[in-house]
Amino acid sequence: MEKRFSSLSDPRWADAISTLIYHSKDRYFRWHDSGDLKDLEHLRNIVRVCLNLPRVKFWLPTREYQTVETYRRMGGQIPPNLCIRYSAHLVDGPPPLHYGLPTSTVFSAEAPIASKGHACPAPTQNMKCGNCRACWDPAVKLVSYHLRWASSEFSRGGTCPMGVSRRAAPRKLLTWARSLHKDLKASVSPVPNCSLQILHPLFSAAFSALPAASGHISPTT
Repeated sequence: MEKRFSSLSDPRWADAISTLIYHSKDRYFRWHDSGDLKDLEHLRNIVRVCLNLPRVKFWLPTREYQTVETYRRMGGQIPPNLCIRYSAHLVDGPPPLHYGLPTSTVFSAEAPIASKGHACPAPTQNMKCGNCRACWDPAVKLVSYHLRWASSEFSRGGTCPMGVSRRAAPRKLLTWARSLHKDLKASVSPVPNCSLQILHPLFSAAFSALPAASGHISPTT
């Protein structure tokens, strides 16, 4: 875990992650299949990745409201391809709508909060997103996940909603990364003036960081 956190402070992290996501060919990417924002610089790095890849839709679920609000107060802009979605702290708790950003919550049978927002359809779709992309859409102000079907991560206070595997997503991305690692000369980085040869030394750190720092989901074709 210490190695994963230390890699976040590497100045090449944003470019390395941008390259990995670019070559994955995914068009929808979910940050943090476990864990949350470390600090303000972590958020800035995520924004840099989003700016590097304007054709990819990013979703960032977080309970670190103050980190994001500090970023906004300091004049930081949220890219149009990044949906920062504030997660409610408690099951059946009120979503933090007063910040003005999209939100999500977990509801139980006793308090059907889903009626106030978009109910995640994963339980009726073999626990997959299917064609639904509500979590990535800033226009959807509230996404609700049913407690019975929500990931066990919720019971530990995490931010991993259903429909996204905590293990399969990073593993798939790492497979792509290792493939690139074997044939760098045939690859082109999407980051200007940043070849994969330059990023090569950071790949080992990126491999360690990905399980804690990112996850992804392929769009339905």
